Amino acid sequence: MTISHREQLTLICPQCGGGFTSDLWLIVDAQEQPAAREAMLHERFHRVTCPNGHTFAAPAPLLYHDRAAQLVVFVPPPATDEIVWRDTARDLHAVLVGSIPIEERGLYLADVQITQDLSGLAHLLRKAERKQQPPARIGRPITDVLPRDPVADAPPLKRKPKPTPTAAAVPTTPPRRERRG
Repeated sequence: MTISHREQLTLICPQCGGGFTSDLWLIVDAQEQPAAREAMLHERFHRVTCPNGHTFAAPAPLLYHDRAAQLVVFVPPPATDEIVWRDTARDLHAVLVGSIPIEERGLYLADVQITQDLSGLAHLLRKAERKQQPPARIGRPITDVLPRDPVADAPPLKRKPKPTPTAAAVPTTPPRRERRG
């Protein structure tokens, strides 16, 4: 079962006023749609061209899901009333959760972040990418900076063996104690 979901929406070009339909992603799963994720990172997602050749960002909602990063982000359509986009977010979230098998659902699904626009989503994705990468090495290893350790380079110490006690030096019977009393 696929998680990503797209619908055909009717759009009106803001430059020429011409109406047309376009197939747009409303839910994007990062693992299913890596090309869409790349377009989001470079802020080229939801870009459409009207029949008259005008290109613009489609005013469509988006729910982004990344299981690996445990991230769910909702991007409301621009210039939409908060009550309307909250209902849209709730509906898209229900579709998202319903498309994930119960045994694969994680608690992160309940933590939906909201960004103002696709630029905010791109910022969040870049931030999540930085968290997943190991920290970059800066400079040289400490062993290159510190002087060589003369003690570590020295040959190991040769210890003289302890002399073994002779028979005359070792008492054969314990000393006697005198009683007082």
